[in-house]
Amino acid sequence: MVNLAHVLIEGTTDWECSEFSRYDLGQAVAHMSIQGLAVGLDAHQFRAFGREAVAAEFGVPSDWKVASMTAFGVAAHAAGGVAAPGNSRERATIRDITWARI
Repeated sequence: MVNLAHVLIEGTTDWECSEFSRYDLGQAVAHMSIQGLAVGLDAHQFRAFGREAVAAEFGVPSDWKVASMTAFGVAAHAAGGVAAPGNSRERATIRDITWARI
């Protein structure tokens, strides 16, 4: 899925459509990801691709900007089955992660 933000008003060159368009897109992608989970799909949002190439391939109008993509599917492993940074159930203490010393 290609995630687009409507950033400029159609027919103008530089009038902003909405200062919240990228925020709104983030909310939409988040809700789409949660809905995917509800129907048994995993979601992975990513930005490592050529945005201009995707826009050209799909004829995205200039008032819209390609922001990210989301892959939906079923993981080939069980939940928690792949060890990776950030998915450990071990948690740092508040003292370890803050500068404030309570």
